[in-house]
Amino acid sequence: LRENLDEMSGRELGGEFMYDVLVHALSGSEDERARAEEKILGLETRSGFYASLAEVGSAGSEVGPDVKWLAVVCMKNAVPRSWRKRNNSALTEDERIFVRKTLLGMVGVSDQMVHDSSAQSSHRIFYLI
Repeated sequence: LRENLDEMSGRELGGEFMYDVLVHALSGSEDERARAEEKILGLETRSGFYASLAEVGSAGSEVGPDVKWLAVVCMKNAVPRSWRKRNNSALTEDERIFVRKTLLGMVGVSDQMVHDSSAQSSHRIFYLI
C-alpha cells in the first residue's frame, strides 16, 4: 500500500485514490477494514465517487479481481442512496453518463463476480432513471 488511510485525506478523489482505499478495505486487519469502510461511506457524497469506482471496476489486469469486485459492489450498494437527482447530490450529469457507459462496457468481463455485480449495478441505475 502506498499510504495509510490517515495520510490520504488531502488527496483528490480519482481512480488511484479509490484503488488505495479499496485495497485497505480488503485488508486482513479488522481495524484497517473498518476505517476504510468508513472512508468509503464518507466519500459517497463527493463529486467523482461513482466515476472513481467505475474506473477501478473496469480497469485492466493491473487491478486484481477482488479490488474490481469490491469497487462494483460499493457502487451497487451506494446507487439507491444517491443516484436520483436531488439538490444535495454531488453526482453530476457527466458523471452519471460516464458511469452508465462504463458499466455497459463491462458486460463482457470474464470474471464472473465482477460481471454479476456490474449487472446488478446497471439494473439498479436503469431502474432509478
